[in-house]
Amino acid sequence: MLKLSWMVCLFGSLVVGVTTQAAAQNDTGVVKLVVPYAPGGFPDTIGRLFAGQLSADVRRTIVVENRPGGAGTIAADLVAKSQPDGNTLLVADAQQWAIAPAMLKRVGYDVQRDFAPVTLLGETHNFLVVNPVLGIADFPSLVAAIKADPQKFNYGTPGVGSIHHLTMEVMAKRLGLKLTQIPYRGGSEVAPALLSGNVQLAIQALPSVRAFAQEGKLKILAVISAKRSKFLPDVPTLEELGVRDMDFPGAIGILAPAGTPDDRLARWVAAMNAAATAPTIIEKLATYAIEPTIITPDQLKAWIAADNLKFREAVSDAGLTPQ
Repeated sequence: MLKLSWMVCLFGSLVVGVTTQAAAQNDTGVVKLVVPYAPGGFPDTIGRLFAGQLSADVRRTIVVENRPGGAGTIAADLVAKSQPDGNTLLVADAQQWAIAPAMLKRVGYDVQRDFAPVTLLGETHNFLVVNPVLGIADFPSLVAAIKADPQKFNYGTPGVGSIHHLTMEVMAKRLGLKLTQIPYRGGSEVAPALLSGNVQLAIQALPSVRAFAQEGKLKILAVISAKRSKFLPDVPTLEELGVRDMDFPGAIGILAPAGTPDDRLARWVAAMNAAATAPTIIEKLATYAIEPTIITPDQLKAWIAADNLKFREAVSDAGLTPQ
């Protein structure tokens, strides 16, 4: 009887080993990282950076597929309706998981129902920037100047409903300020507008303004987050400066279709978190002022839920009606 029990245990171990090996072997074929934007932007660049690292790490072909349009919802809808086999993943940010659902009456997906959170690839921050010609030394001076002459201050954005627009309007409402938005056709046009004096202030990502700030052509006053950026640790947060509830960090994450098997999700979590700690990845992310962020799927789920609450309020603060 003891011999038979030993053989049963051995057979069971062999079955488990073969099953695990078969599951690993089933992870074959091309993996698609679907990006909701045209080539060249942050999500696309970061998606391609990780695709290269992951291809080497997991020994699979990983391609980036750009599906711009629909305020980022076309790509999200595509992935939500994809086969949940772990081979189609969405490179997403707040636009897909919070802003578009708040701005639009209807999107083709429900982010809570139709996606399985995987992890974040990185976290970034936006900064409040002014033209130094204004003679404004710090944030309190800016607030005082706007209150004294609100007609003098316009701010530039990459467009209505962008995170830059919404967070500026939230700040303005918190402080009782009146500002006029000048929307441009994209983020690349905002810094030149600041430099030329066509707009007086803006909220911008650090790579767009860092060189100009170093040359003294632009002045960075605050970071739009609850914590300081490690890339500009001397710049205070708006919350430190007395503006409540101004935690709007940017994040680039990975979502899978709902129903993706837990074991496949777990393997992607492990692979992506390992890639995020690779020295070459950390070095390249730093050039875009992006901090690698290691979180669990449950933590990403909570992040997305918090963003949904914040951006619904932000849309309301901006006086926008879902279209």
